[in-house]
Amino acid sequence: MPLGKLKERLKQLCDLHGIQFVETEESYTSKASYQDGDSLPKYGEKPDGWKASGKRISRGLYRSADGSIVNGDLNGSANILRKVASFSSLRLRLTG
Repeated sequence: MPLGKLKERLKQLCDLHGIQFVETEESYTSKASYQDGDSLPKYGEKPDGWKASGKRISRGLYRSADGSIVNGDLNGSANILRKVASFSSLRLRLTG
């Protein structure tokens, strides 16, 4: 299925169920550490000297600044949520 058709179908389903559909760019979401609260610059707006506090150690794993290892896709997804929360009414908080 072409990406445009998939997005249009998702929008329809969201409308049907009262869910707000938000599309955002994903730059730096895989490099930045969700756990460490790294800043998430927009594409083309990375500040001089920006550096993630953690890093991907393999295709599926990410190591945060304190050495914690998490699934890389989970880290990236959480950062996408942070990007959306920065310009919407979505409120996030860390637990645990």
